Amino acid sequence: MNLEETQAVFYDLDGTIVDKYLECKISETFEAACLEAGIEYDHAAFLEIYNTNKGGGVDKYFSAFVQLDQGSKILETCASVDIFQARFLQIYTDGIEKILDGDPVEREKFVVNQGALESIRFFRSQGKPVGIVTNGREAIATATLKACGIIAPAHPAFRDSSGEIDNRIVAADTGSDPVVIDVFINRNMLDNDTTDRKPSGRPYELACIQTNTDPAYCIAWEDSGNGFRSANNAGIGTIYFVNTKETAHSNLPIANIDTSANVCVVDAGKGQTFIQALEGHFNCAIHAPQPSQFNIAAGISSTANDNLQLAHPQSQLQSAPSYHK
Repeated sequence: MNLEETQAVFYDLDGTIVDKYLECKISETFEAACLEAGIEYDHAAFLEIYNTNKGGGVDKYFSAFVQLDQGSKILETCASVDIFQARFLQIYTDGIEKILDGDPVEREKFVVNQGALESIRFFRSQGKPVGIVTNGREAIATATLKACGIIAPAHPAFRDSSGEIDNRIVAADTGSDPVVIDVFINRNMLDNDTTDRKPSGRPYELACIQTNTDPAYCIAWEDSGNGFRSANNAGIGTIYFVNTKETAHSNLPIANIDTSANVCVVDAGKGQTFIQALEGHFNCAIHAPQPSQFNIAAGISSTANDNLQLAHPQSQLQSAPSYHK
């Protein structure tokens, strides 16, 4: 599939566009729960749980964590996964607010993979609809997108009380105008958030429905086995797997998955950028448009407002579940 044939491009969020921040905040939540329970926090055990269940959601991390010997004490303080998730949401969104308000320490923890935002700009400059397809719940995913500097203009969460785009949202790689996406699929939009989430193909099916595209001519970017299976199960034609560690390709969680998709591994852990991966795949130089500078004091610039146009007008996008359930 060449660039001209490509109909739409979809990105996973945590681990694909953003590296480590979700892991960092889940770790902080577990550590706080351990402190309250009066037990020692075992970070090595946490990392094993996180990497084993990567892409499965906070509830799966929690369920695995409470199976440890210290689990009963954790349950005494958290009582249920719902309480734990509420605590995680508070810790996570507090961190994002600090980033948006310019806290340099918190911003340092929030790493955007090299070339991720630039690749979105490139595809949109070519008239290709771009979407985010995440297993994350809407509140967490929206907060993450804001810190990245990615906005879905149709979504009310990206606007302030007067209906304007929140002027704290700037592209994380340039500090300039936000990066616009056309579609935002999150866990709250699924009919059944247990059976329909990744690795089910349903999230990508919804993205293709919204963009009125054939999955065989779409691209997905993923970083986990669950995400890869989801794109594969939906029939996505090309899947970029973002390898954020220096893991050999033969040891990746996708190594033994039967697929007819064209698979490209992006060795981000070895310094390969999204743009370099695209150049290798399409065998051509990739030049993303340069964003205009963003005036935080004045709010969204006139150029930025022009850039809020979707790659495809809303009239050409198909209806799908609303953002809120």
